[in-house]
Amino acid sequence: MSKKPYVRPEITKYSRIEDMPVSQQAAASEIVEKLAKDYDSIVDRDRRWVSVSENFASILGYRVMDLVGRRVDDFTTPGSMDLDFVFDIFFRIGEMDRLWMFKHNSGKSVVVRYRARLTDEFSFAQVKPLLVA
Repeated sequence: MSKKPYVRPEITKYSRIEDMPVSQQAAASEIVEKLAKDYDSIVDRDRRWVSVSENFASILGYRVMDLVGRRVDDFTTPGSMDLDFVFDIFFRIGEMDRLWMFKHNSGKSVVVRYRARLTDEFSFAQVKPLLVA
């Protein structure tokens, strides 16, 4: 079975919210406000969420109970990355800072730049979003 190569999403960068199109400014302000709050989530070695903050769940349009116990794979945009490869490298290195494309509850893709690290027990990965688009 052939796998599609990872395709980096095209992202337009703005230095300030005021530089964004007017139609996107309100949503960007809301995201910045939310990111100032707790956005951690914890994933186990089976790629299942064991802990998700309400703010992180809201990024994806779900409730906490919809995510806990479910695999990250179920909420990753199909074809956006080779999950086995990404997690293999992550568990070898112990930390990662990259983009992730999640499926929002509405069906749209949500791009999250995150920083993840393995905990001291090397059983869980703590994921902290840094930017949402």
